[in-house]
Amino acid sequence: MKTTTAVTSLMLAGLALSGLAEAKQTTPFNLSIVEPVTSISSGDAKASAFASTLLPAVKTVAQSGTIGSKTTVAGYTTLQIDPAQINFATTAQARLYFVGEGADYKNSIGFNANGASVNSGTPQLAFLNASTPTPLTPGDYVNLGTFNAGTNLDFFVISNGASNPAYTSPANLNKVFSTDVAANFDSKVHAMAFAVKDTPYLLLSFEDMSVSSDWNYRDSVLVVDIGKGNIRHFFGAPEPSLLLALGSFAAVLMTATGRRRN
Repeated sequence: MKTTTAVTSLMLAGLALSGLAEAKQTTPFNLSIVEPVTSISSGDAKASAFASTLLPAVKTVAQSGTIGSKTTVAGYTTLQIDPAQINFATTAQARLYFVGEGADYKNSIGFNANGASVNSGTPQLAFLNASTPTPLTPGDYVNLGTFNAGTNLDFFVISNGASNPAYTSPANLNKVFSTDVAANFDSKVHAMAFAVKDTPYLLLSFEDMSVSSDWNYRDSVLVVDIGKGNIRHFFGAPEPSLLLALGSFAAVLMTATGRRRN
């Protein structure tokens, strides 16, 4: 009886270990997902403001032809920036909105605040499946966290990542395209980025293929909220607090000069 029990226990333990060995990863490169997606329909005041202002205009961009240097956003002034230089001049919370996609693939979208692509730093997924009409609707979003001044935020697309959760490194790094060209296996630009003046928003779009690509950069179209202060920095405008301080200094200087003249 004791021998039979011992053998049974060993068999069960073996089956358990076998099950663990065969367990499949559920996301490409085993990346964690930063948080569940929030639907635009149940979003907060910030989401409502985005939905009623910029979203309609950028949806039109997402449905247009090629996104490139001549891209404009109706009703807004934009500035094309180097997508590898999404730098935080001031500490701010970041949020990523889904806008649209023109891809045949079910792409995954991720970000990295301490490196580039999926092979360094702390990469995470924002959207496991950035596809519409399901599972995403334009305006759906995730909060990425709070980032300190000096942070350079990298974004990447995993080509058809939602359909290929078994992607691993280094075998499938040719399926990942970062905003940092140096991290891409083909050394090609796979992202476009535009700062939107007088808003907290950055328009970001991706090309998800290298071979046989159409290079229209609208396979995944997104908007990043990085705060007005950081967008203002791209346009070279000083912070309002700095302007106030300079104004106060000028007033003191003028008062002192007037006293000396008297």
